[in-house]
Amino acid sequence: MPSVNSITGAYIEYKTEKLNDNVNYLRTVLPYNSQLLYSLKANNNPEIIKFFCDTVDGFDIASKEELALISSYVGKKRTLCLTGNEKISIPMSALLDAASKHNLIYSIESPNDFLFFCKIIEHDIDVQGLFRLSYFPSVRYGIFNGLPDSPFGMTAETINTLLSRAHPGAKQRVVGFHLYIGSQISDMNQLSETLRCAIEEIKRVDPEFVAQINMLNVGGGFPAPYGQKMNQQVITSAFKLSEELEKVINESNLPPVSLIFESGRALTGNAGRLSCSVLDYNFNSASPYIVINCGIAQIAGLYMLRRIKEPDLEFYYDAPKGIHTATVRCRVYGPSCTALDMLGYATLSPDTISIGTLLHCDNLGAYCSNASLNGFHGKTKIREIINLE
Repeated sequence: MPSVNSITGAYIEYKTEKLNDNVNYLRTVLPYNSQLLYSLKANNNPEIIKFFCDTVDGFDIASKEELALISSYVGKKRTLCLTGNEKISIPMSALLDAASKHNLIYSIESPNDFLFFCKIIEHDIDVQGLFRLSYFPSVRYGIFNGLPDSPFGMTAETINTLLSRAHPGAKQRVVGFHLYIGSQISDMNQLSETLRCAIEEIKRVDPEFVAQINMLNVGGGFPAPYGQKMNQQVITSAFKLSEELEKVINESNLPPVSLIFESGRALTGNAGRLSCSVLDYNFNSASPYIVINCGIAQIAGLYMLRRIKEPDLEFYYDAPKGIHTATVRCRVYGPSCTALDMLGYATLSPDTISIGTLLHCDNLGAYCSNASLNGFHGKTKIREIINLE
């Protein structure tokens, strides 16, 4: 039995080859000339940021800490889209510097957000605004983020009230809408249907304002697996998605608009694999379990999943060749071994498991090891390895 010191610490390995494949795939299914942004809240590892600097058109950022990372690691001129509630804490000096180096877009998500946007303009900072629109999609969402009862976005009625009171100069700097279409949709082909619902809500906004817009930020909009084994993953069809999205825009009677898609999870999720070690186990219990050396407090995305259902991450291991014994389906717990630290399941052979055995879990490249920068519930960060293959 290995000593405690010989147990491998938990780590997540990212393959840049897979990151590149994900970017290329999204390029093929999005309308021509769409901008693809990477959302830093999914993973803010500097090496990954530097990688995406050369492959995407810009970044979605949500805090002054993320803006500092962009300033440190992104040398090329890119589109920066500021979203979320924490962005109002960004100093004007930092915004001025960012606007001098990049194309700055500000997502206006509330009346108070609009007041801050007006202050940015008063400081003579080159920025464009997008009203973040709340609406009811026709597809079922797992997390109701961005809908009318959410703080992330405004209804058409609220936007009309702001427009009626806004200074003409501020109104001219608002060039379109930010539409929350998140990765909770179950199928990529639901993207066009959800976009159609958003456009119907846009038509309820002041027609004089809508007539002069030129940009739509379509949000994340790409479903991504989470914690499921790669060879069990069902690839979602995106047949003719580009044509479908262009059809929705062309039939909308909106002015010509450029499209922005900002994604984090769909770009990084399946590029990261968690590896962790067995600390304890009991296969003879009425409910067999295994304890590993990382927990739900370190894999922040699980907090979001807990709002929907019990976590169902699928752990596996490289079983010794030539050994064929009966397997046991067991629960996987983090170090606290409590119900709140239940991570998922594993099908293991008791005869081949010992303290220190290495387990793996796929599709954990997003919202995990370094998500704590944005206030997620991550504690001790899991080590990260960037594989440049």
